[in-house]
Amino acid sequence: MSEENKSENKSNKRRIVKRIAWVTPLILIVVLMSIFFLGDWHYAYNPLMSKILNPERGNTEQAYEYWGVHVTHEEADSLLQTEEGQRMLTPANGAVRIDEDLLELGRNAFYEETFSNEFFFTDILGMMNGPMSFWGVTKSLISLRGRGTNNLRVRAAEDAVIGGRVIDQGDIINTGIDVAKGAYVPLGMKIRFNRGKPMVGISCAACHSAYDPDSEMIIEGAPNSNLNAGLLLAMGTNSASYFANTDIDDLDRFIMENSIQVMGSDGELHYLPDPDSLENAVDSTLTRWPPGNFDSSNETRATPTRIPDSFTLGDHPYGWTGFSMAGPFRGLSVLNNNVHALNSDKFADVEAFHRLHNIDREVYVGSLLQNTANENYRYSLNNEETPTEFFARINPTEESPVSNHAVTLPSYPQSSFVTPSGLWAGTPGHKVLEEVNAMSAFQNSLVPPPPHEPISTSNVINGRRVFLDAGCRDCHSGPAFTNNLVLPVEEVGTEPMRARASEDFEEIMVPPTGYPFNGKIPVPPGTRTIDIPMDLIDQDQINLAWAFGNTEGGYKVKGLLGLNWTPPYLHDGGVAVGADPETQLGLPGTLFRGIPADPAQSLRALLDRSLRERVLEANRRMPELAQVNVKGIGHEFWVDEENGFSQDQQENLIHYLLHLERDEEN
Repeated sequence: MSEENKSENKSNKRRIVKRIAWVTPLILIVVLMSIFFLGDWHYAYNPLMSKILNPERGNTEQAYEYWGVHVTHEEADSLLQTEEGQRMLTPANGAVRIDEDLLELGRNAFYEETFSNEFFFTDILGMMNGPMSFWGVTKSLISLRGRGTNNLRVRAAEDAVIGGRVIDQGDIINTGIDVAKGAYVPLGMKIRFNRGKPMVGISCAACHSAYDPDSEMIIEGAPNSNLNAGLLLAMGTNSASYFANTDIDDLDRFIMENSIQVMGSDGELHYLPDPDSLENAVDSTLTRWPPGNFDSSNETRATPTRIPDSFTLGDHPYGWTGFSMAGPFRGLSVLNNNVHALNSDKFADVEAFHRLHNIDREVYVGSLLQNTANENYRYSLNNEETPTEFFARINPTEESPVSNHAVTLPSYPQSSFVTPSGLWAGTPGHKVLEEVNAMSAFQNSLVPPPPHEPISTSNVINGRRVFLDAGCRDCHSGPAFTNNLVLPVEEVGTEPMRARASEDFEEIMVPPTGYPFNGKIPVPPGTRTIDIPMDLIDQDQINLAWAFGNTEGGYKVKGLLGLNWTPPYLHDGGVAVGADPETQLGLPGTLFRGIPADPAQSLRALLDRSLRERVLEANRRMPELAQVNVKGIGHEFWVDEENGFSQDQQENLIHYLLHLERDEEN
């Protein structure tokens, strides 16, 4: 071959390589754009263990969970030698085997699993359609440049009036959303692009993990103490869909001349509430929630409570009133299920509201759908279907009667002690209650990290002596420093409204039943059902937790592990003091000013009647708090000079409480 031909061949090869080099990225771009605009992909931040302040794990001795019975590895080995034990420790009968695979599933679900609640929060409620937009959040995340924060500050995308609060375009919104160092997605927030459309969902980590600015690490199980959940919901363009979590029990007062009429389930015509009027009333309540509080009662009483920690081992029963006491993990799975099978999907309230508050099903569903953020899911006069027929047609989760992925229990739509909604959260392909139980096992393995303040052995010893002398151990005994009892509200003395939140359920409860834990979702018709045992639970405790019988309800004795990471204190979070007790008193002087509650000073206000009275006075000067039943009163078990304890003894007790570790002999 001549030199000229060789040169021409080399030139042709170079042209081909250049074309390939140009075409390859083009093909890649086309593929990625096709996935973006035609596909469905999602992402949630799941931190490496090197990013976690408390990576050590506890509860390593448990091998099985069996309807509240804690079975150790040694006990399991013995039981599995018998036929009765072999029958008992099977998922078909409700046993949960706790191994590394389950704990990994639980941790992944804790950070990533939304059970598809992005549909409700994005398309129905419109959380990102108002002043806080998806792109506004994205800009704020980018502006961090890899830094972490415990309060993502977002500029308002538009002018708005939310619950009487005027927001101008460009104003800074303090969200309380946590972002880990090096992350570009908030903790507990799943970003999903469905055919190019951005959607946002919420996982457990949004409320039950926290970024610590001091260590620049994540604390697994610590509550997000300044998450502005009420304001975030109120800024949704259809926050009226959250009316069940406010103090609205009568929709008739929102009927206007132009209200839509629908055919009710009773065969009569009913009016839907005016969406704007309902929206304003809901926003007025939501914006009164203190940062770090959430109202999960769904019972038309405004009772927002502190987001609890997830240092859960031994801290049963669960929920501030102890209502979660039945089912797996001594009620912890009931609490976890309640978040996803009720509170993040308001379609799950339909049946309970119909039976408890005489609100017709069609009126309830129509109220949720008449002003949806996504017009494709909006119910109007042009629809020939009833609201429930319309929802059944557009519902994105075909296997479920609600918008989240869920399993309908044999008793559905009746309520029971394992689920007020009659639903168990679960995604297709997983086993029944698998993800919820896995999250419970994971939470029971979490150990709170020690405070950054160095521990003083002498202060701990002296503080424990004060703890015993003051009688604290009468209630705060046991490994988790709780006697695991629900006490009458009259005895605790704290704000009583939340204690009565579930009293109406007494008339509609049925015996709890479920499905075997080895069954796949969706559960096929004819699947065997199982009765969920209640024999470990005292009826008097049930009555107090649910305000049944002649009781006024009660509150559980809270475990004391991790107090350094959980201020402010009491179920309503009303006992709040900043690092400067002279100027930072109560919720108005701390969280409402963007100032964190200091654990030592807030504990002092829990123990010292003089400081508590100053806290209460500060709270009273903000009447909006009383309107949502947040006061900071009660638990008057004083350890102060008036009760015979010196200031040094009080200091020692506080130091001891902040450094508590699990004590199997306590």
